[in-house]
Amino acid sequence: MWRIEGKRYIGLNEYFRFHFGTRVYKVPVDAGFSCPNRKSRQQGGCVYCSPSGSAAAIAAEHDSITEQVQRSIASLRRRHKARKFLAYFQAYSNTHAPVDELRLLYDRVLSLSEDFIGLSIGTRPDCMDHERLDLLESYQRRGCELWVEYGVQSLKEESLEFIRRGHDVDTALRAIEATRRRGIKVCAHVIFGLPTESLLESVEGVRRLGELGIDGIKIHMLHIMEGTELARMYRQHPFLLPTLEEYADAVAQAIGALPSGCILHRLTGDASSREQLVAPAWIEKKQRVLDAIDNSMARKGISQGDCLL
Repeated sequence: MWRIEGKRYIGLNEYFRFHFGTRVYKVPVDAGFSCPNRKSRQQGGCVYCSPSGSAAAIAAEHDSITEQVQRSIASLRRRHKARKFLAYFQAYSNTHAPVDELRLLYDRVLSLSEDFIGLSIGTRPDCMDHERLDLLESYQRRGCELWVEYGVQSLKEESLEFIRRGHDVDTALRAIEATRRRGIKVCAHVIFGLPTESLLESVEGVRRLGELGIDGIKIHMLHIMEGTELARMYRQHPFLLPTLEEYADAVAQAIGALPSGCILHRLTGDASSREQLVAPAWIEKKQRVLDAIDNSMARKGISQGDCLL
């Protein structure tokens, strides 16, 4: 389909080049949202969540949305000669506001550059309903490239309870199905390495998401950051984290369990601050992690879709 010869899975860059004839760069936007699982942007939330709520470093809190977008686009043009962009509402839950406010916000960001091809909206499954899907579907009808990125994290109830996610598995499954019924592309985020589930269980969760027909996936290794509830729990009652080799083998199996048309958006997460990283240390070297996954797939002879039941 869009797979580069010799590559064992379909990445987001290949997808964009096939559809738009060039690489498309994500422009992170911190629009000031919070999350229904937090008391404020500084308190509460999932046990692994830091105050930045997964915001990109370039989106400084004191900057306006216009400043964030203009600085990011200028940097991407200068460094990569970028020509096309996708507005990525990344930090916190980006449908957690009244629909009229969301419409004004999304329109405003898209108006900041004629080179935006569309939107990617990061949110929680419990922050989506018919009214919000109506709004998002309106952008798709206008020809926008539209992705909804759901923080699924796990399809095991015990794991969702451990991370204090604030919703159950069924909520995530219903949100995915409702979104896909509108023809809107879904990217599911999942976490490997949770102490409440084996890597095999995580792989089976990915297989189940693939069977639901998700359009893309981001796989993250659980990483523990200073200042989080998870760091306190880890120091009080240490638990084993997967080694790099164990993680790479599990991700290789997960890729093999996904349909060939599912886009791999990410195969390892980035620690927001290396100085704040508690564990695992190996996650700091992203290319080393990607190489380990590629090597595992080659060694086992796995390509995307090979392990479908």
